[in-house]
Parts: sequence; structure tokens; C-alpha cells
Amino acid sequence: MTSGSWSPPDKRVPRMPLFLSETELEQLIANFDTDMAALLLLLKETGAKLARRELLRSHIINASA
Repeated sequence: MTSGSWSPPDKRVPRMPLFLSETELEQLIANFDTDMAALLLLLKETGAKLARRELLRSHIINASA
């Protein structure tokens, strides 16, 4: 057996960025179908969260009834 120091392999997984750039986000949205792209665009432009979008949707449906 040879003498020497042993160090374990680096098992860290590179982290994904927390935010996408404007260009990356537009490319992502462009790859979805029309309905999903519309939802993602709404969330992007308003900064709304999905739960708030659902509240808005139920409010619009109730108002039109």
C-alpha cells in the first residue's frame, strides 16, 4: 500500500441560479403552449403568485355570473 493523503471526492452539486434573466424567462415562456404561456406572462408582468392568480380568476368568474 502506498502512503499519502486521501481526500474524498467533491460531492457538491452546483446550485441553480435563483433568478432567470429577462431573456431566459422569455425563452422559457416561448416554449409553452398558449394557455400556459399566457399564465406565465401574467405572473411575470405582474409579479403575482399563482395563488393570487386563482383568487383573481374566481373573482372574475363570480363577477360575470
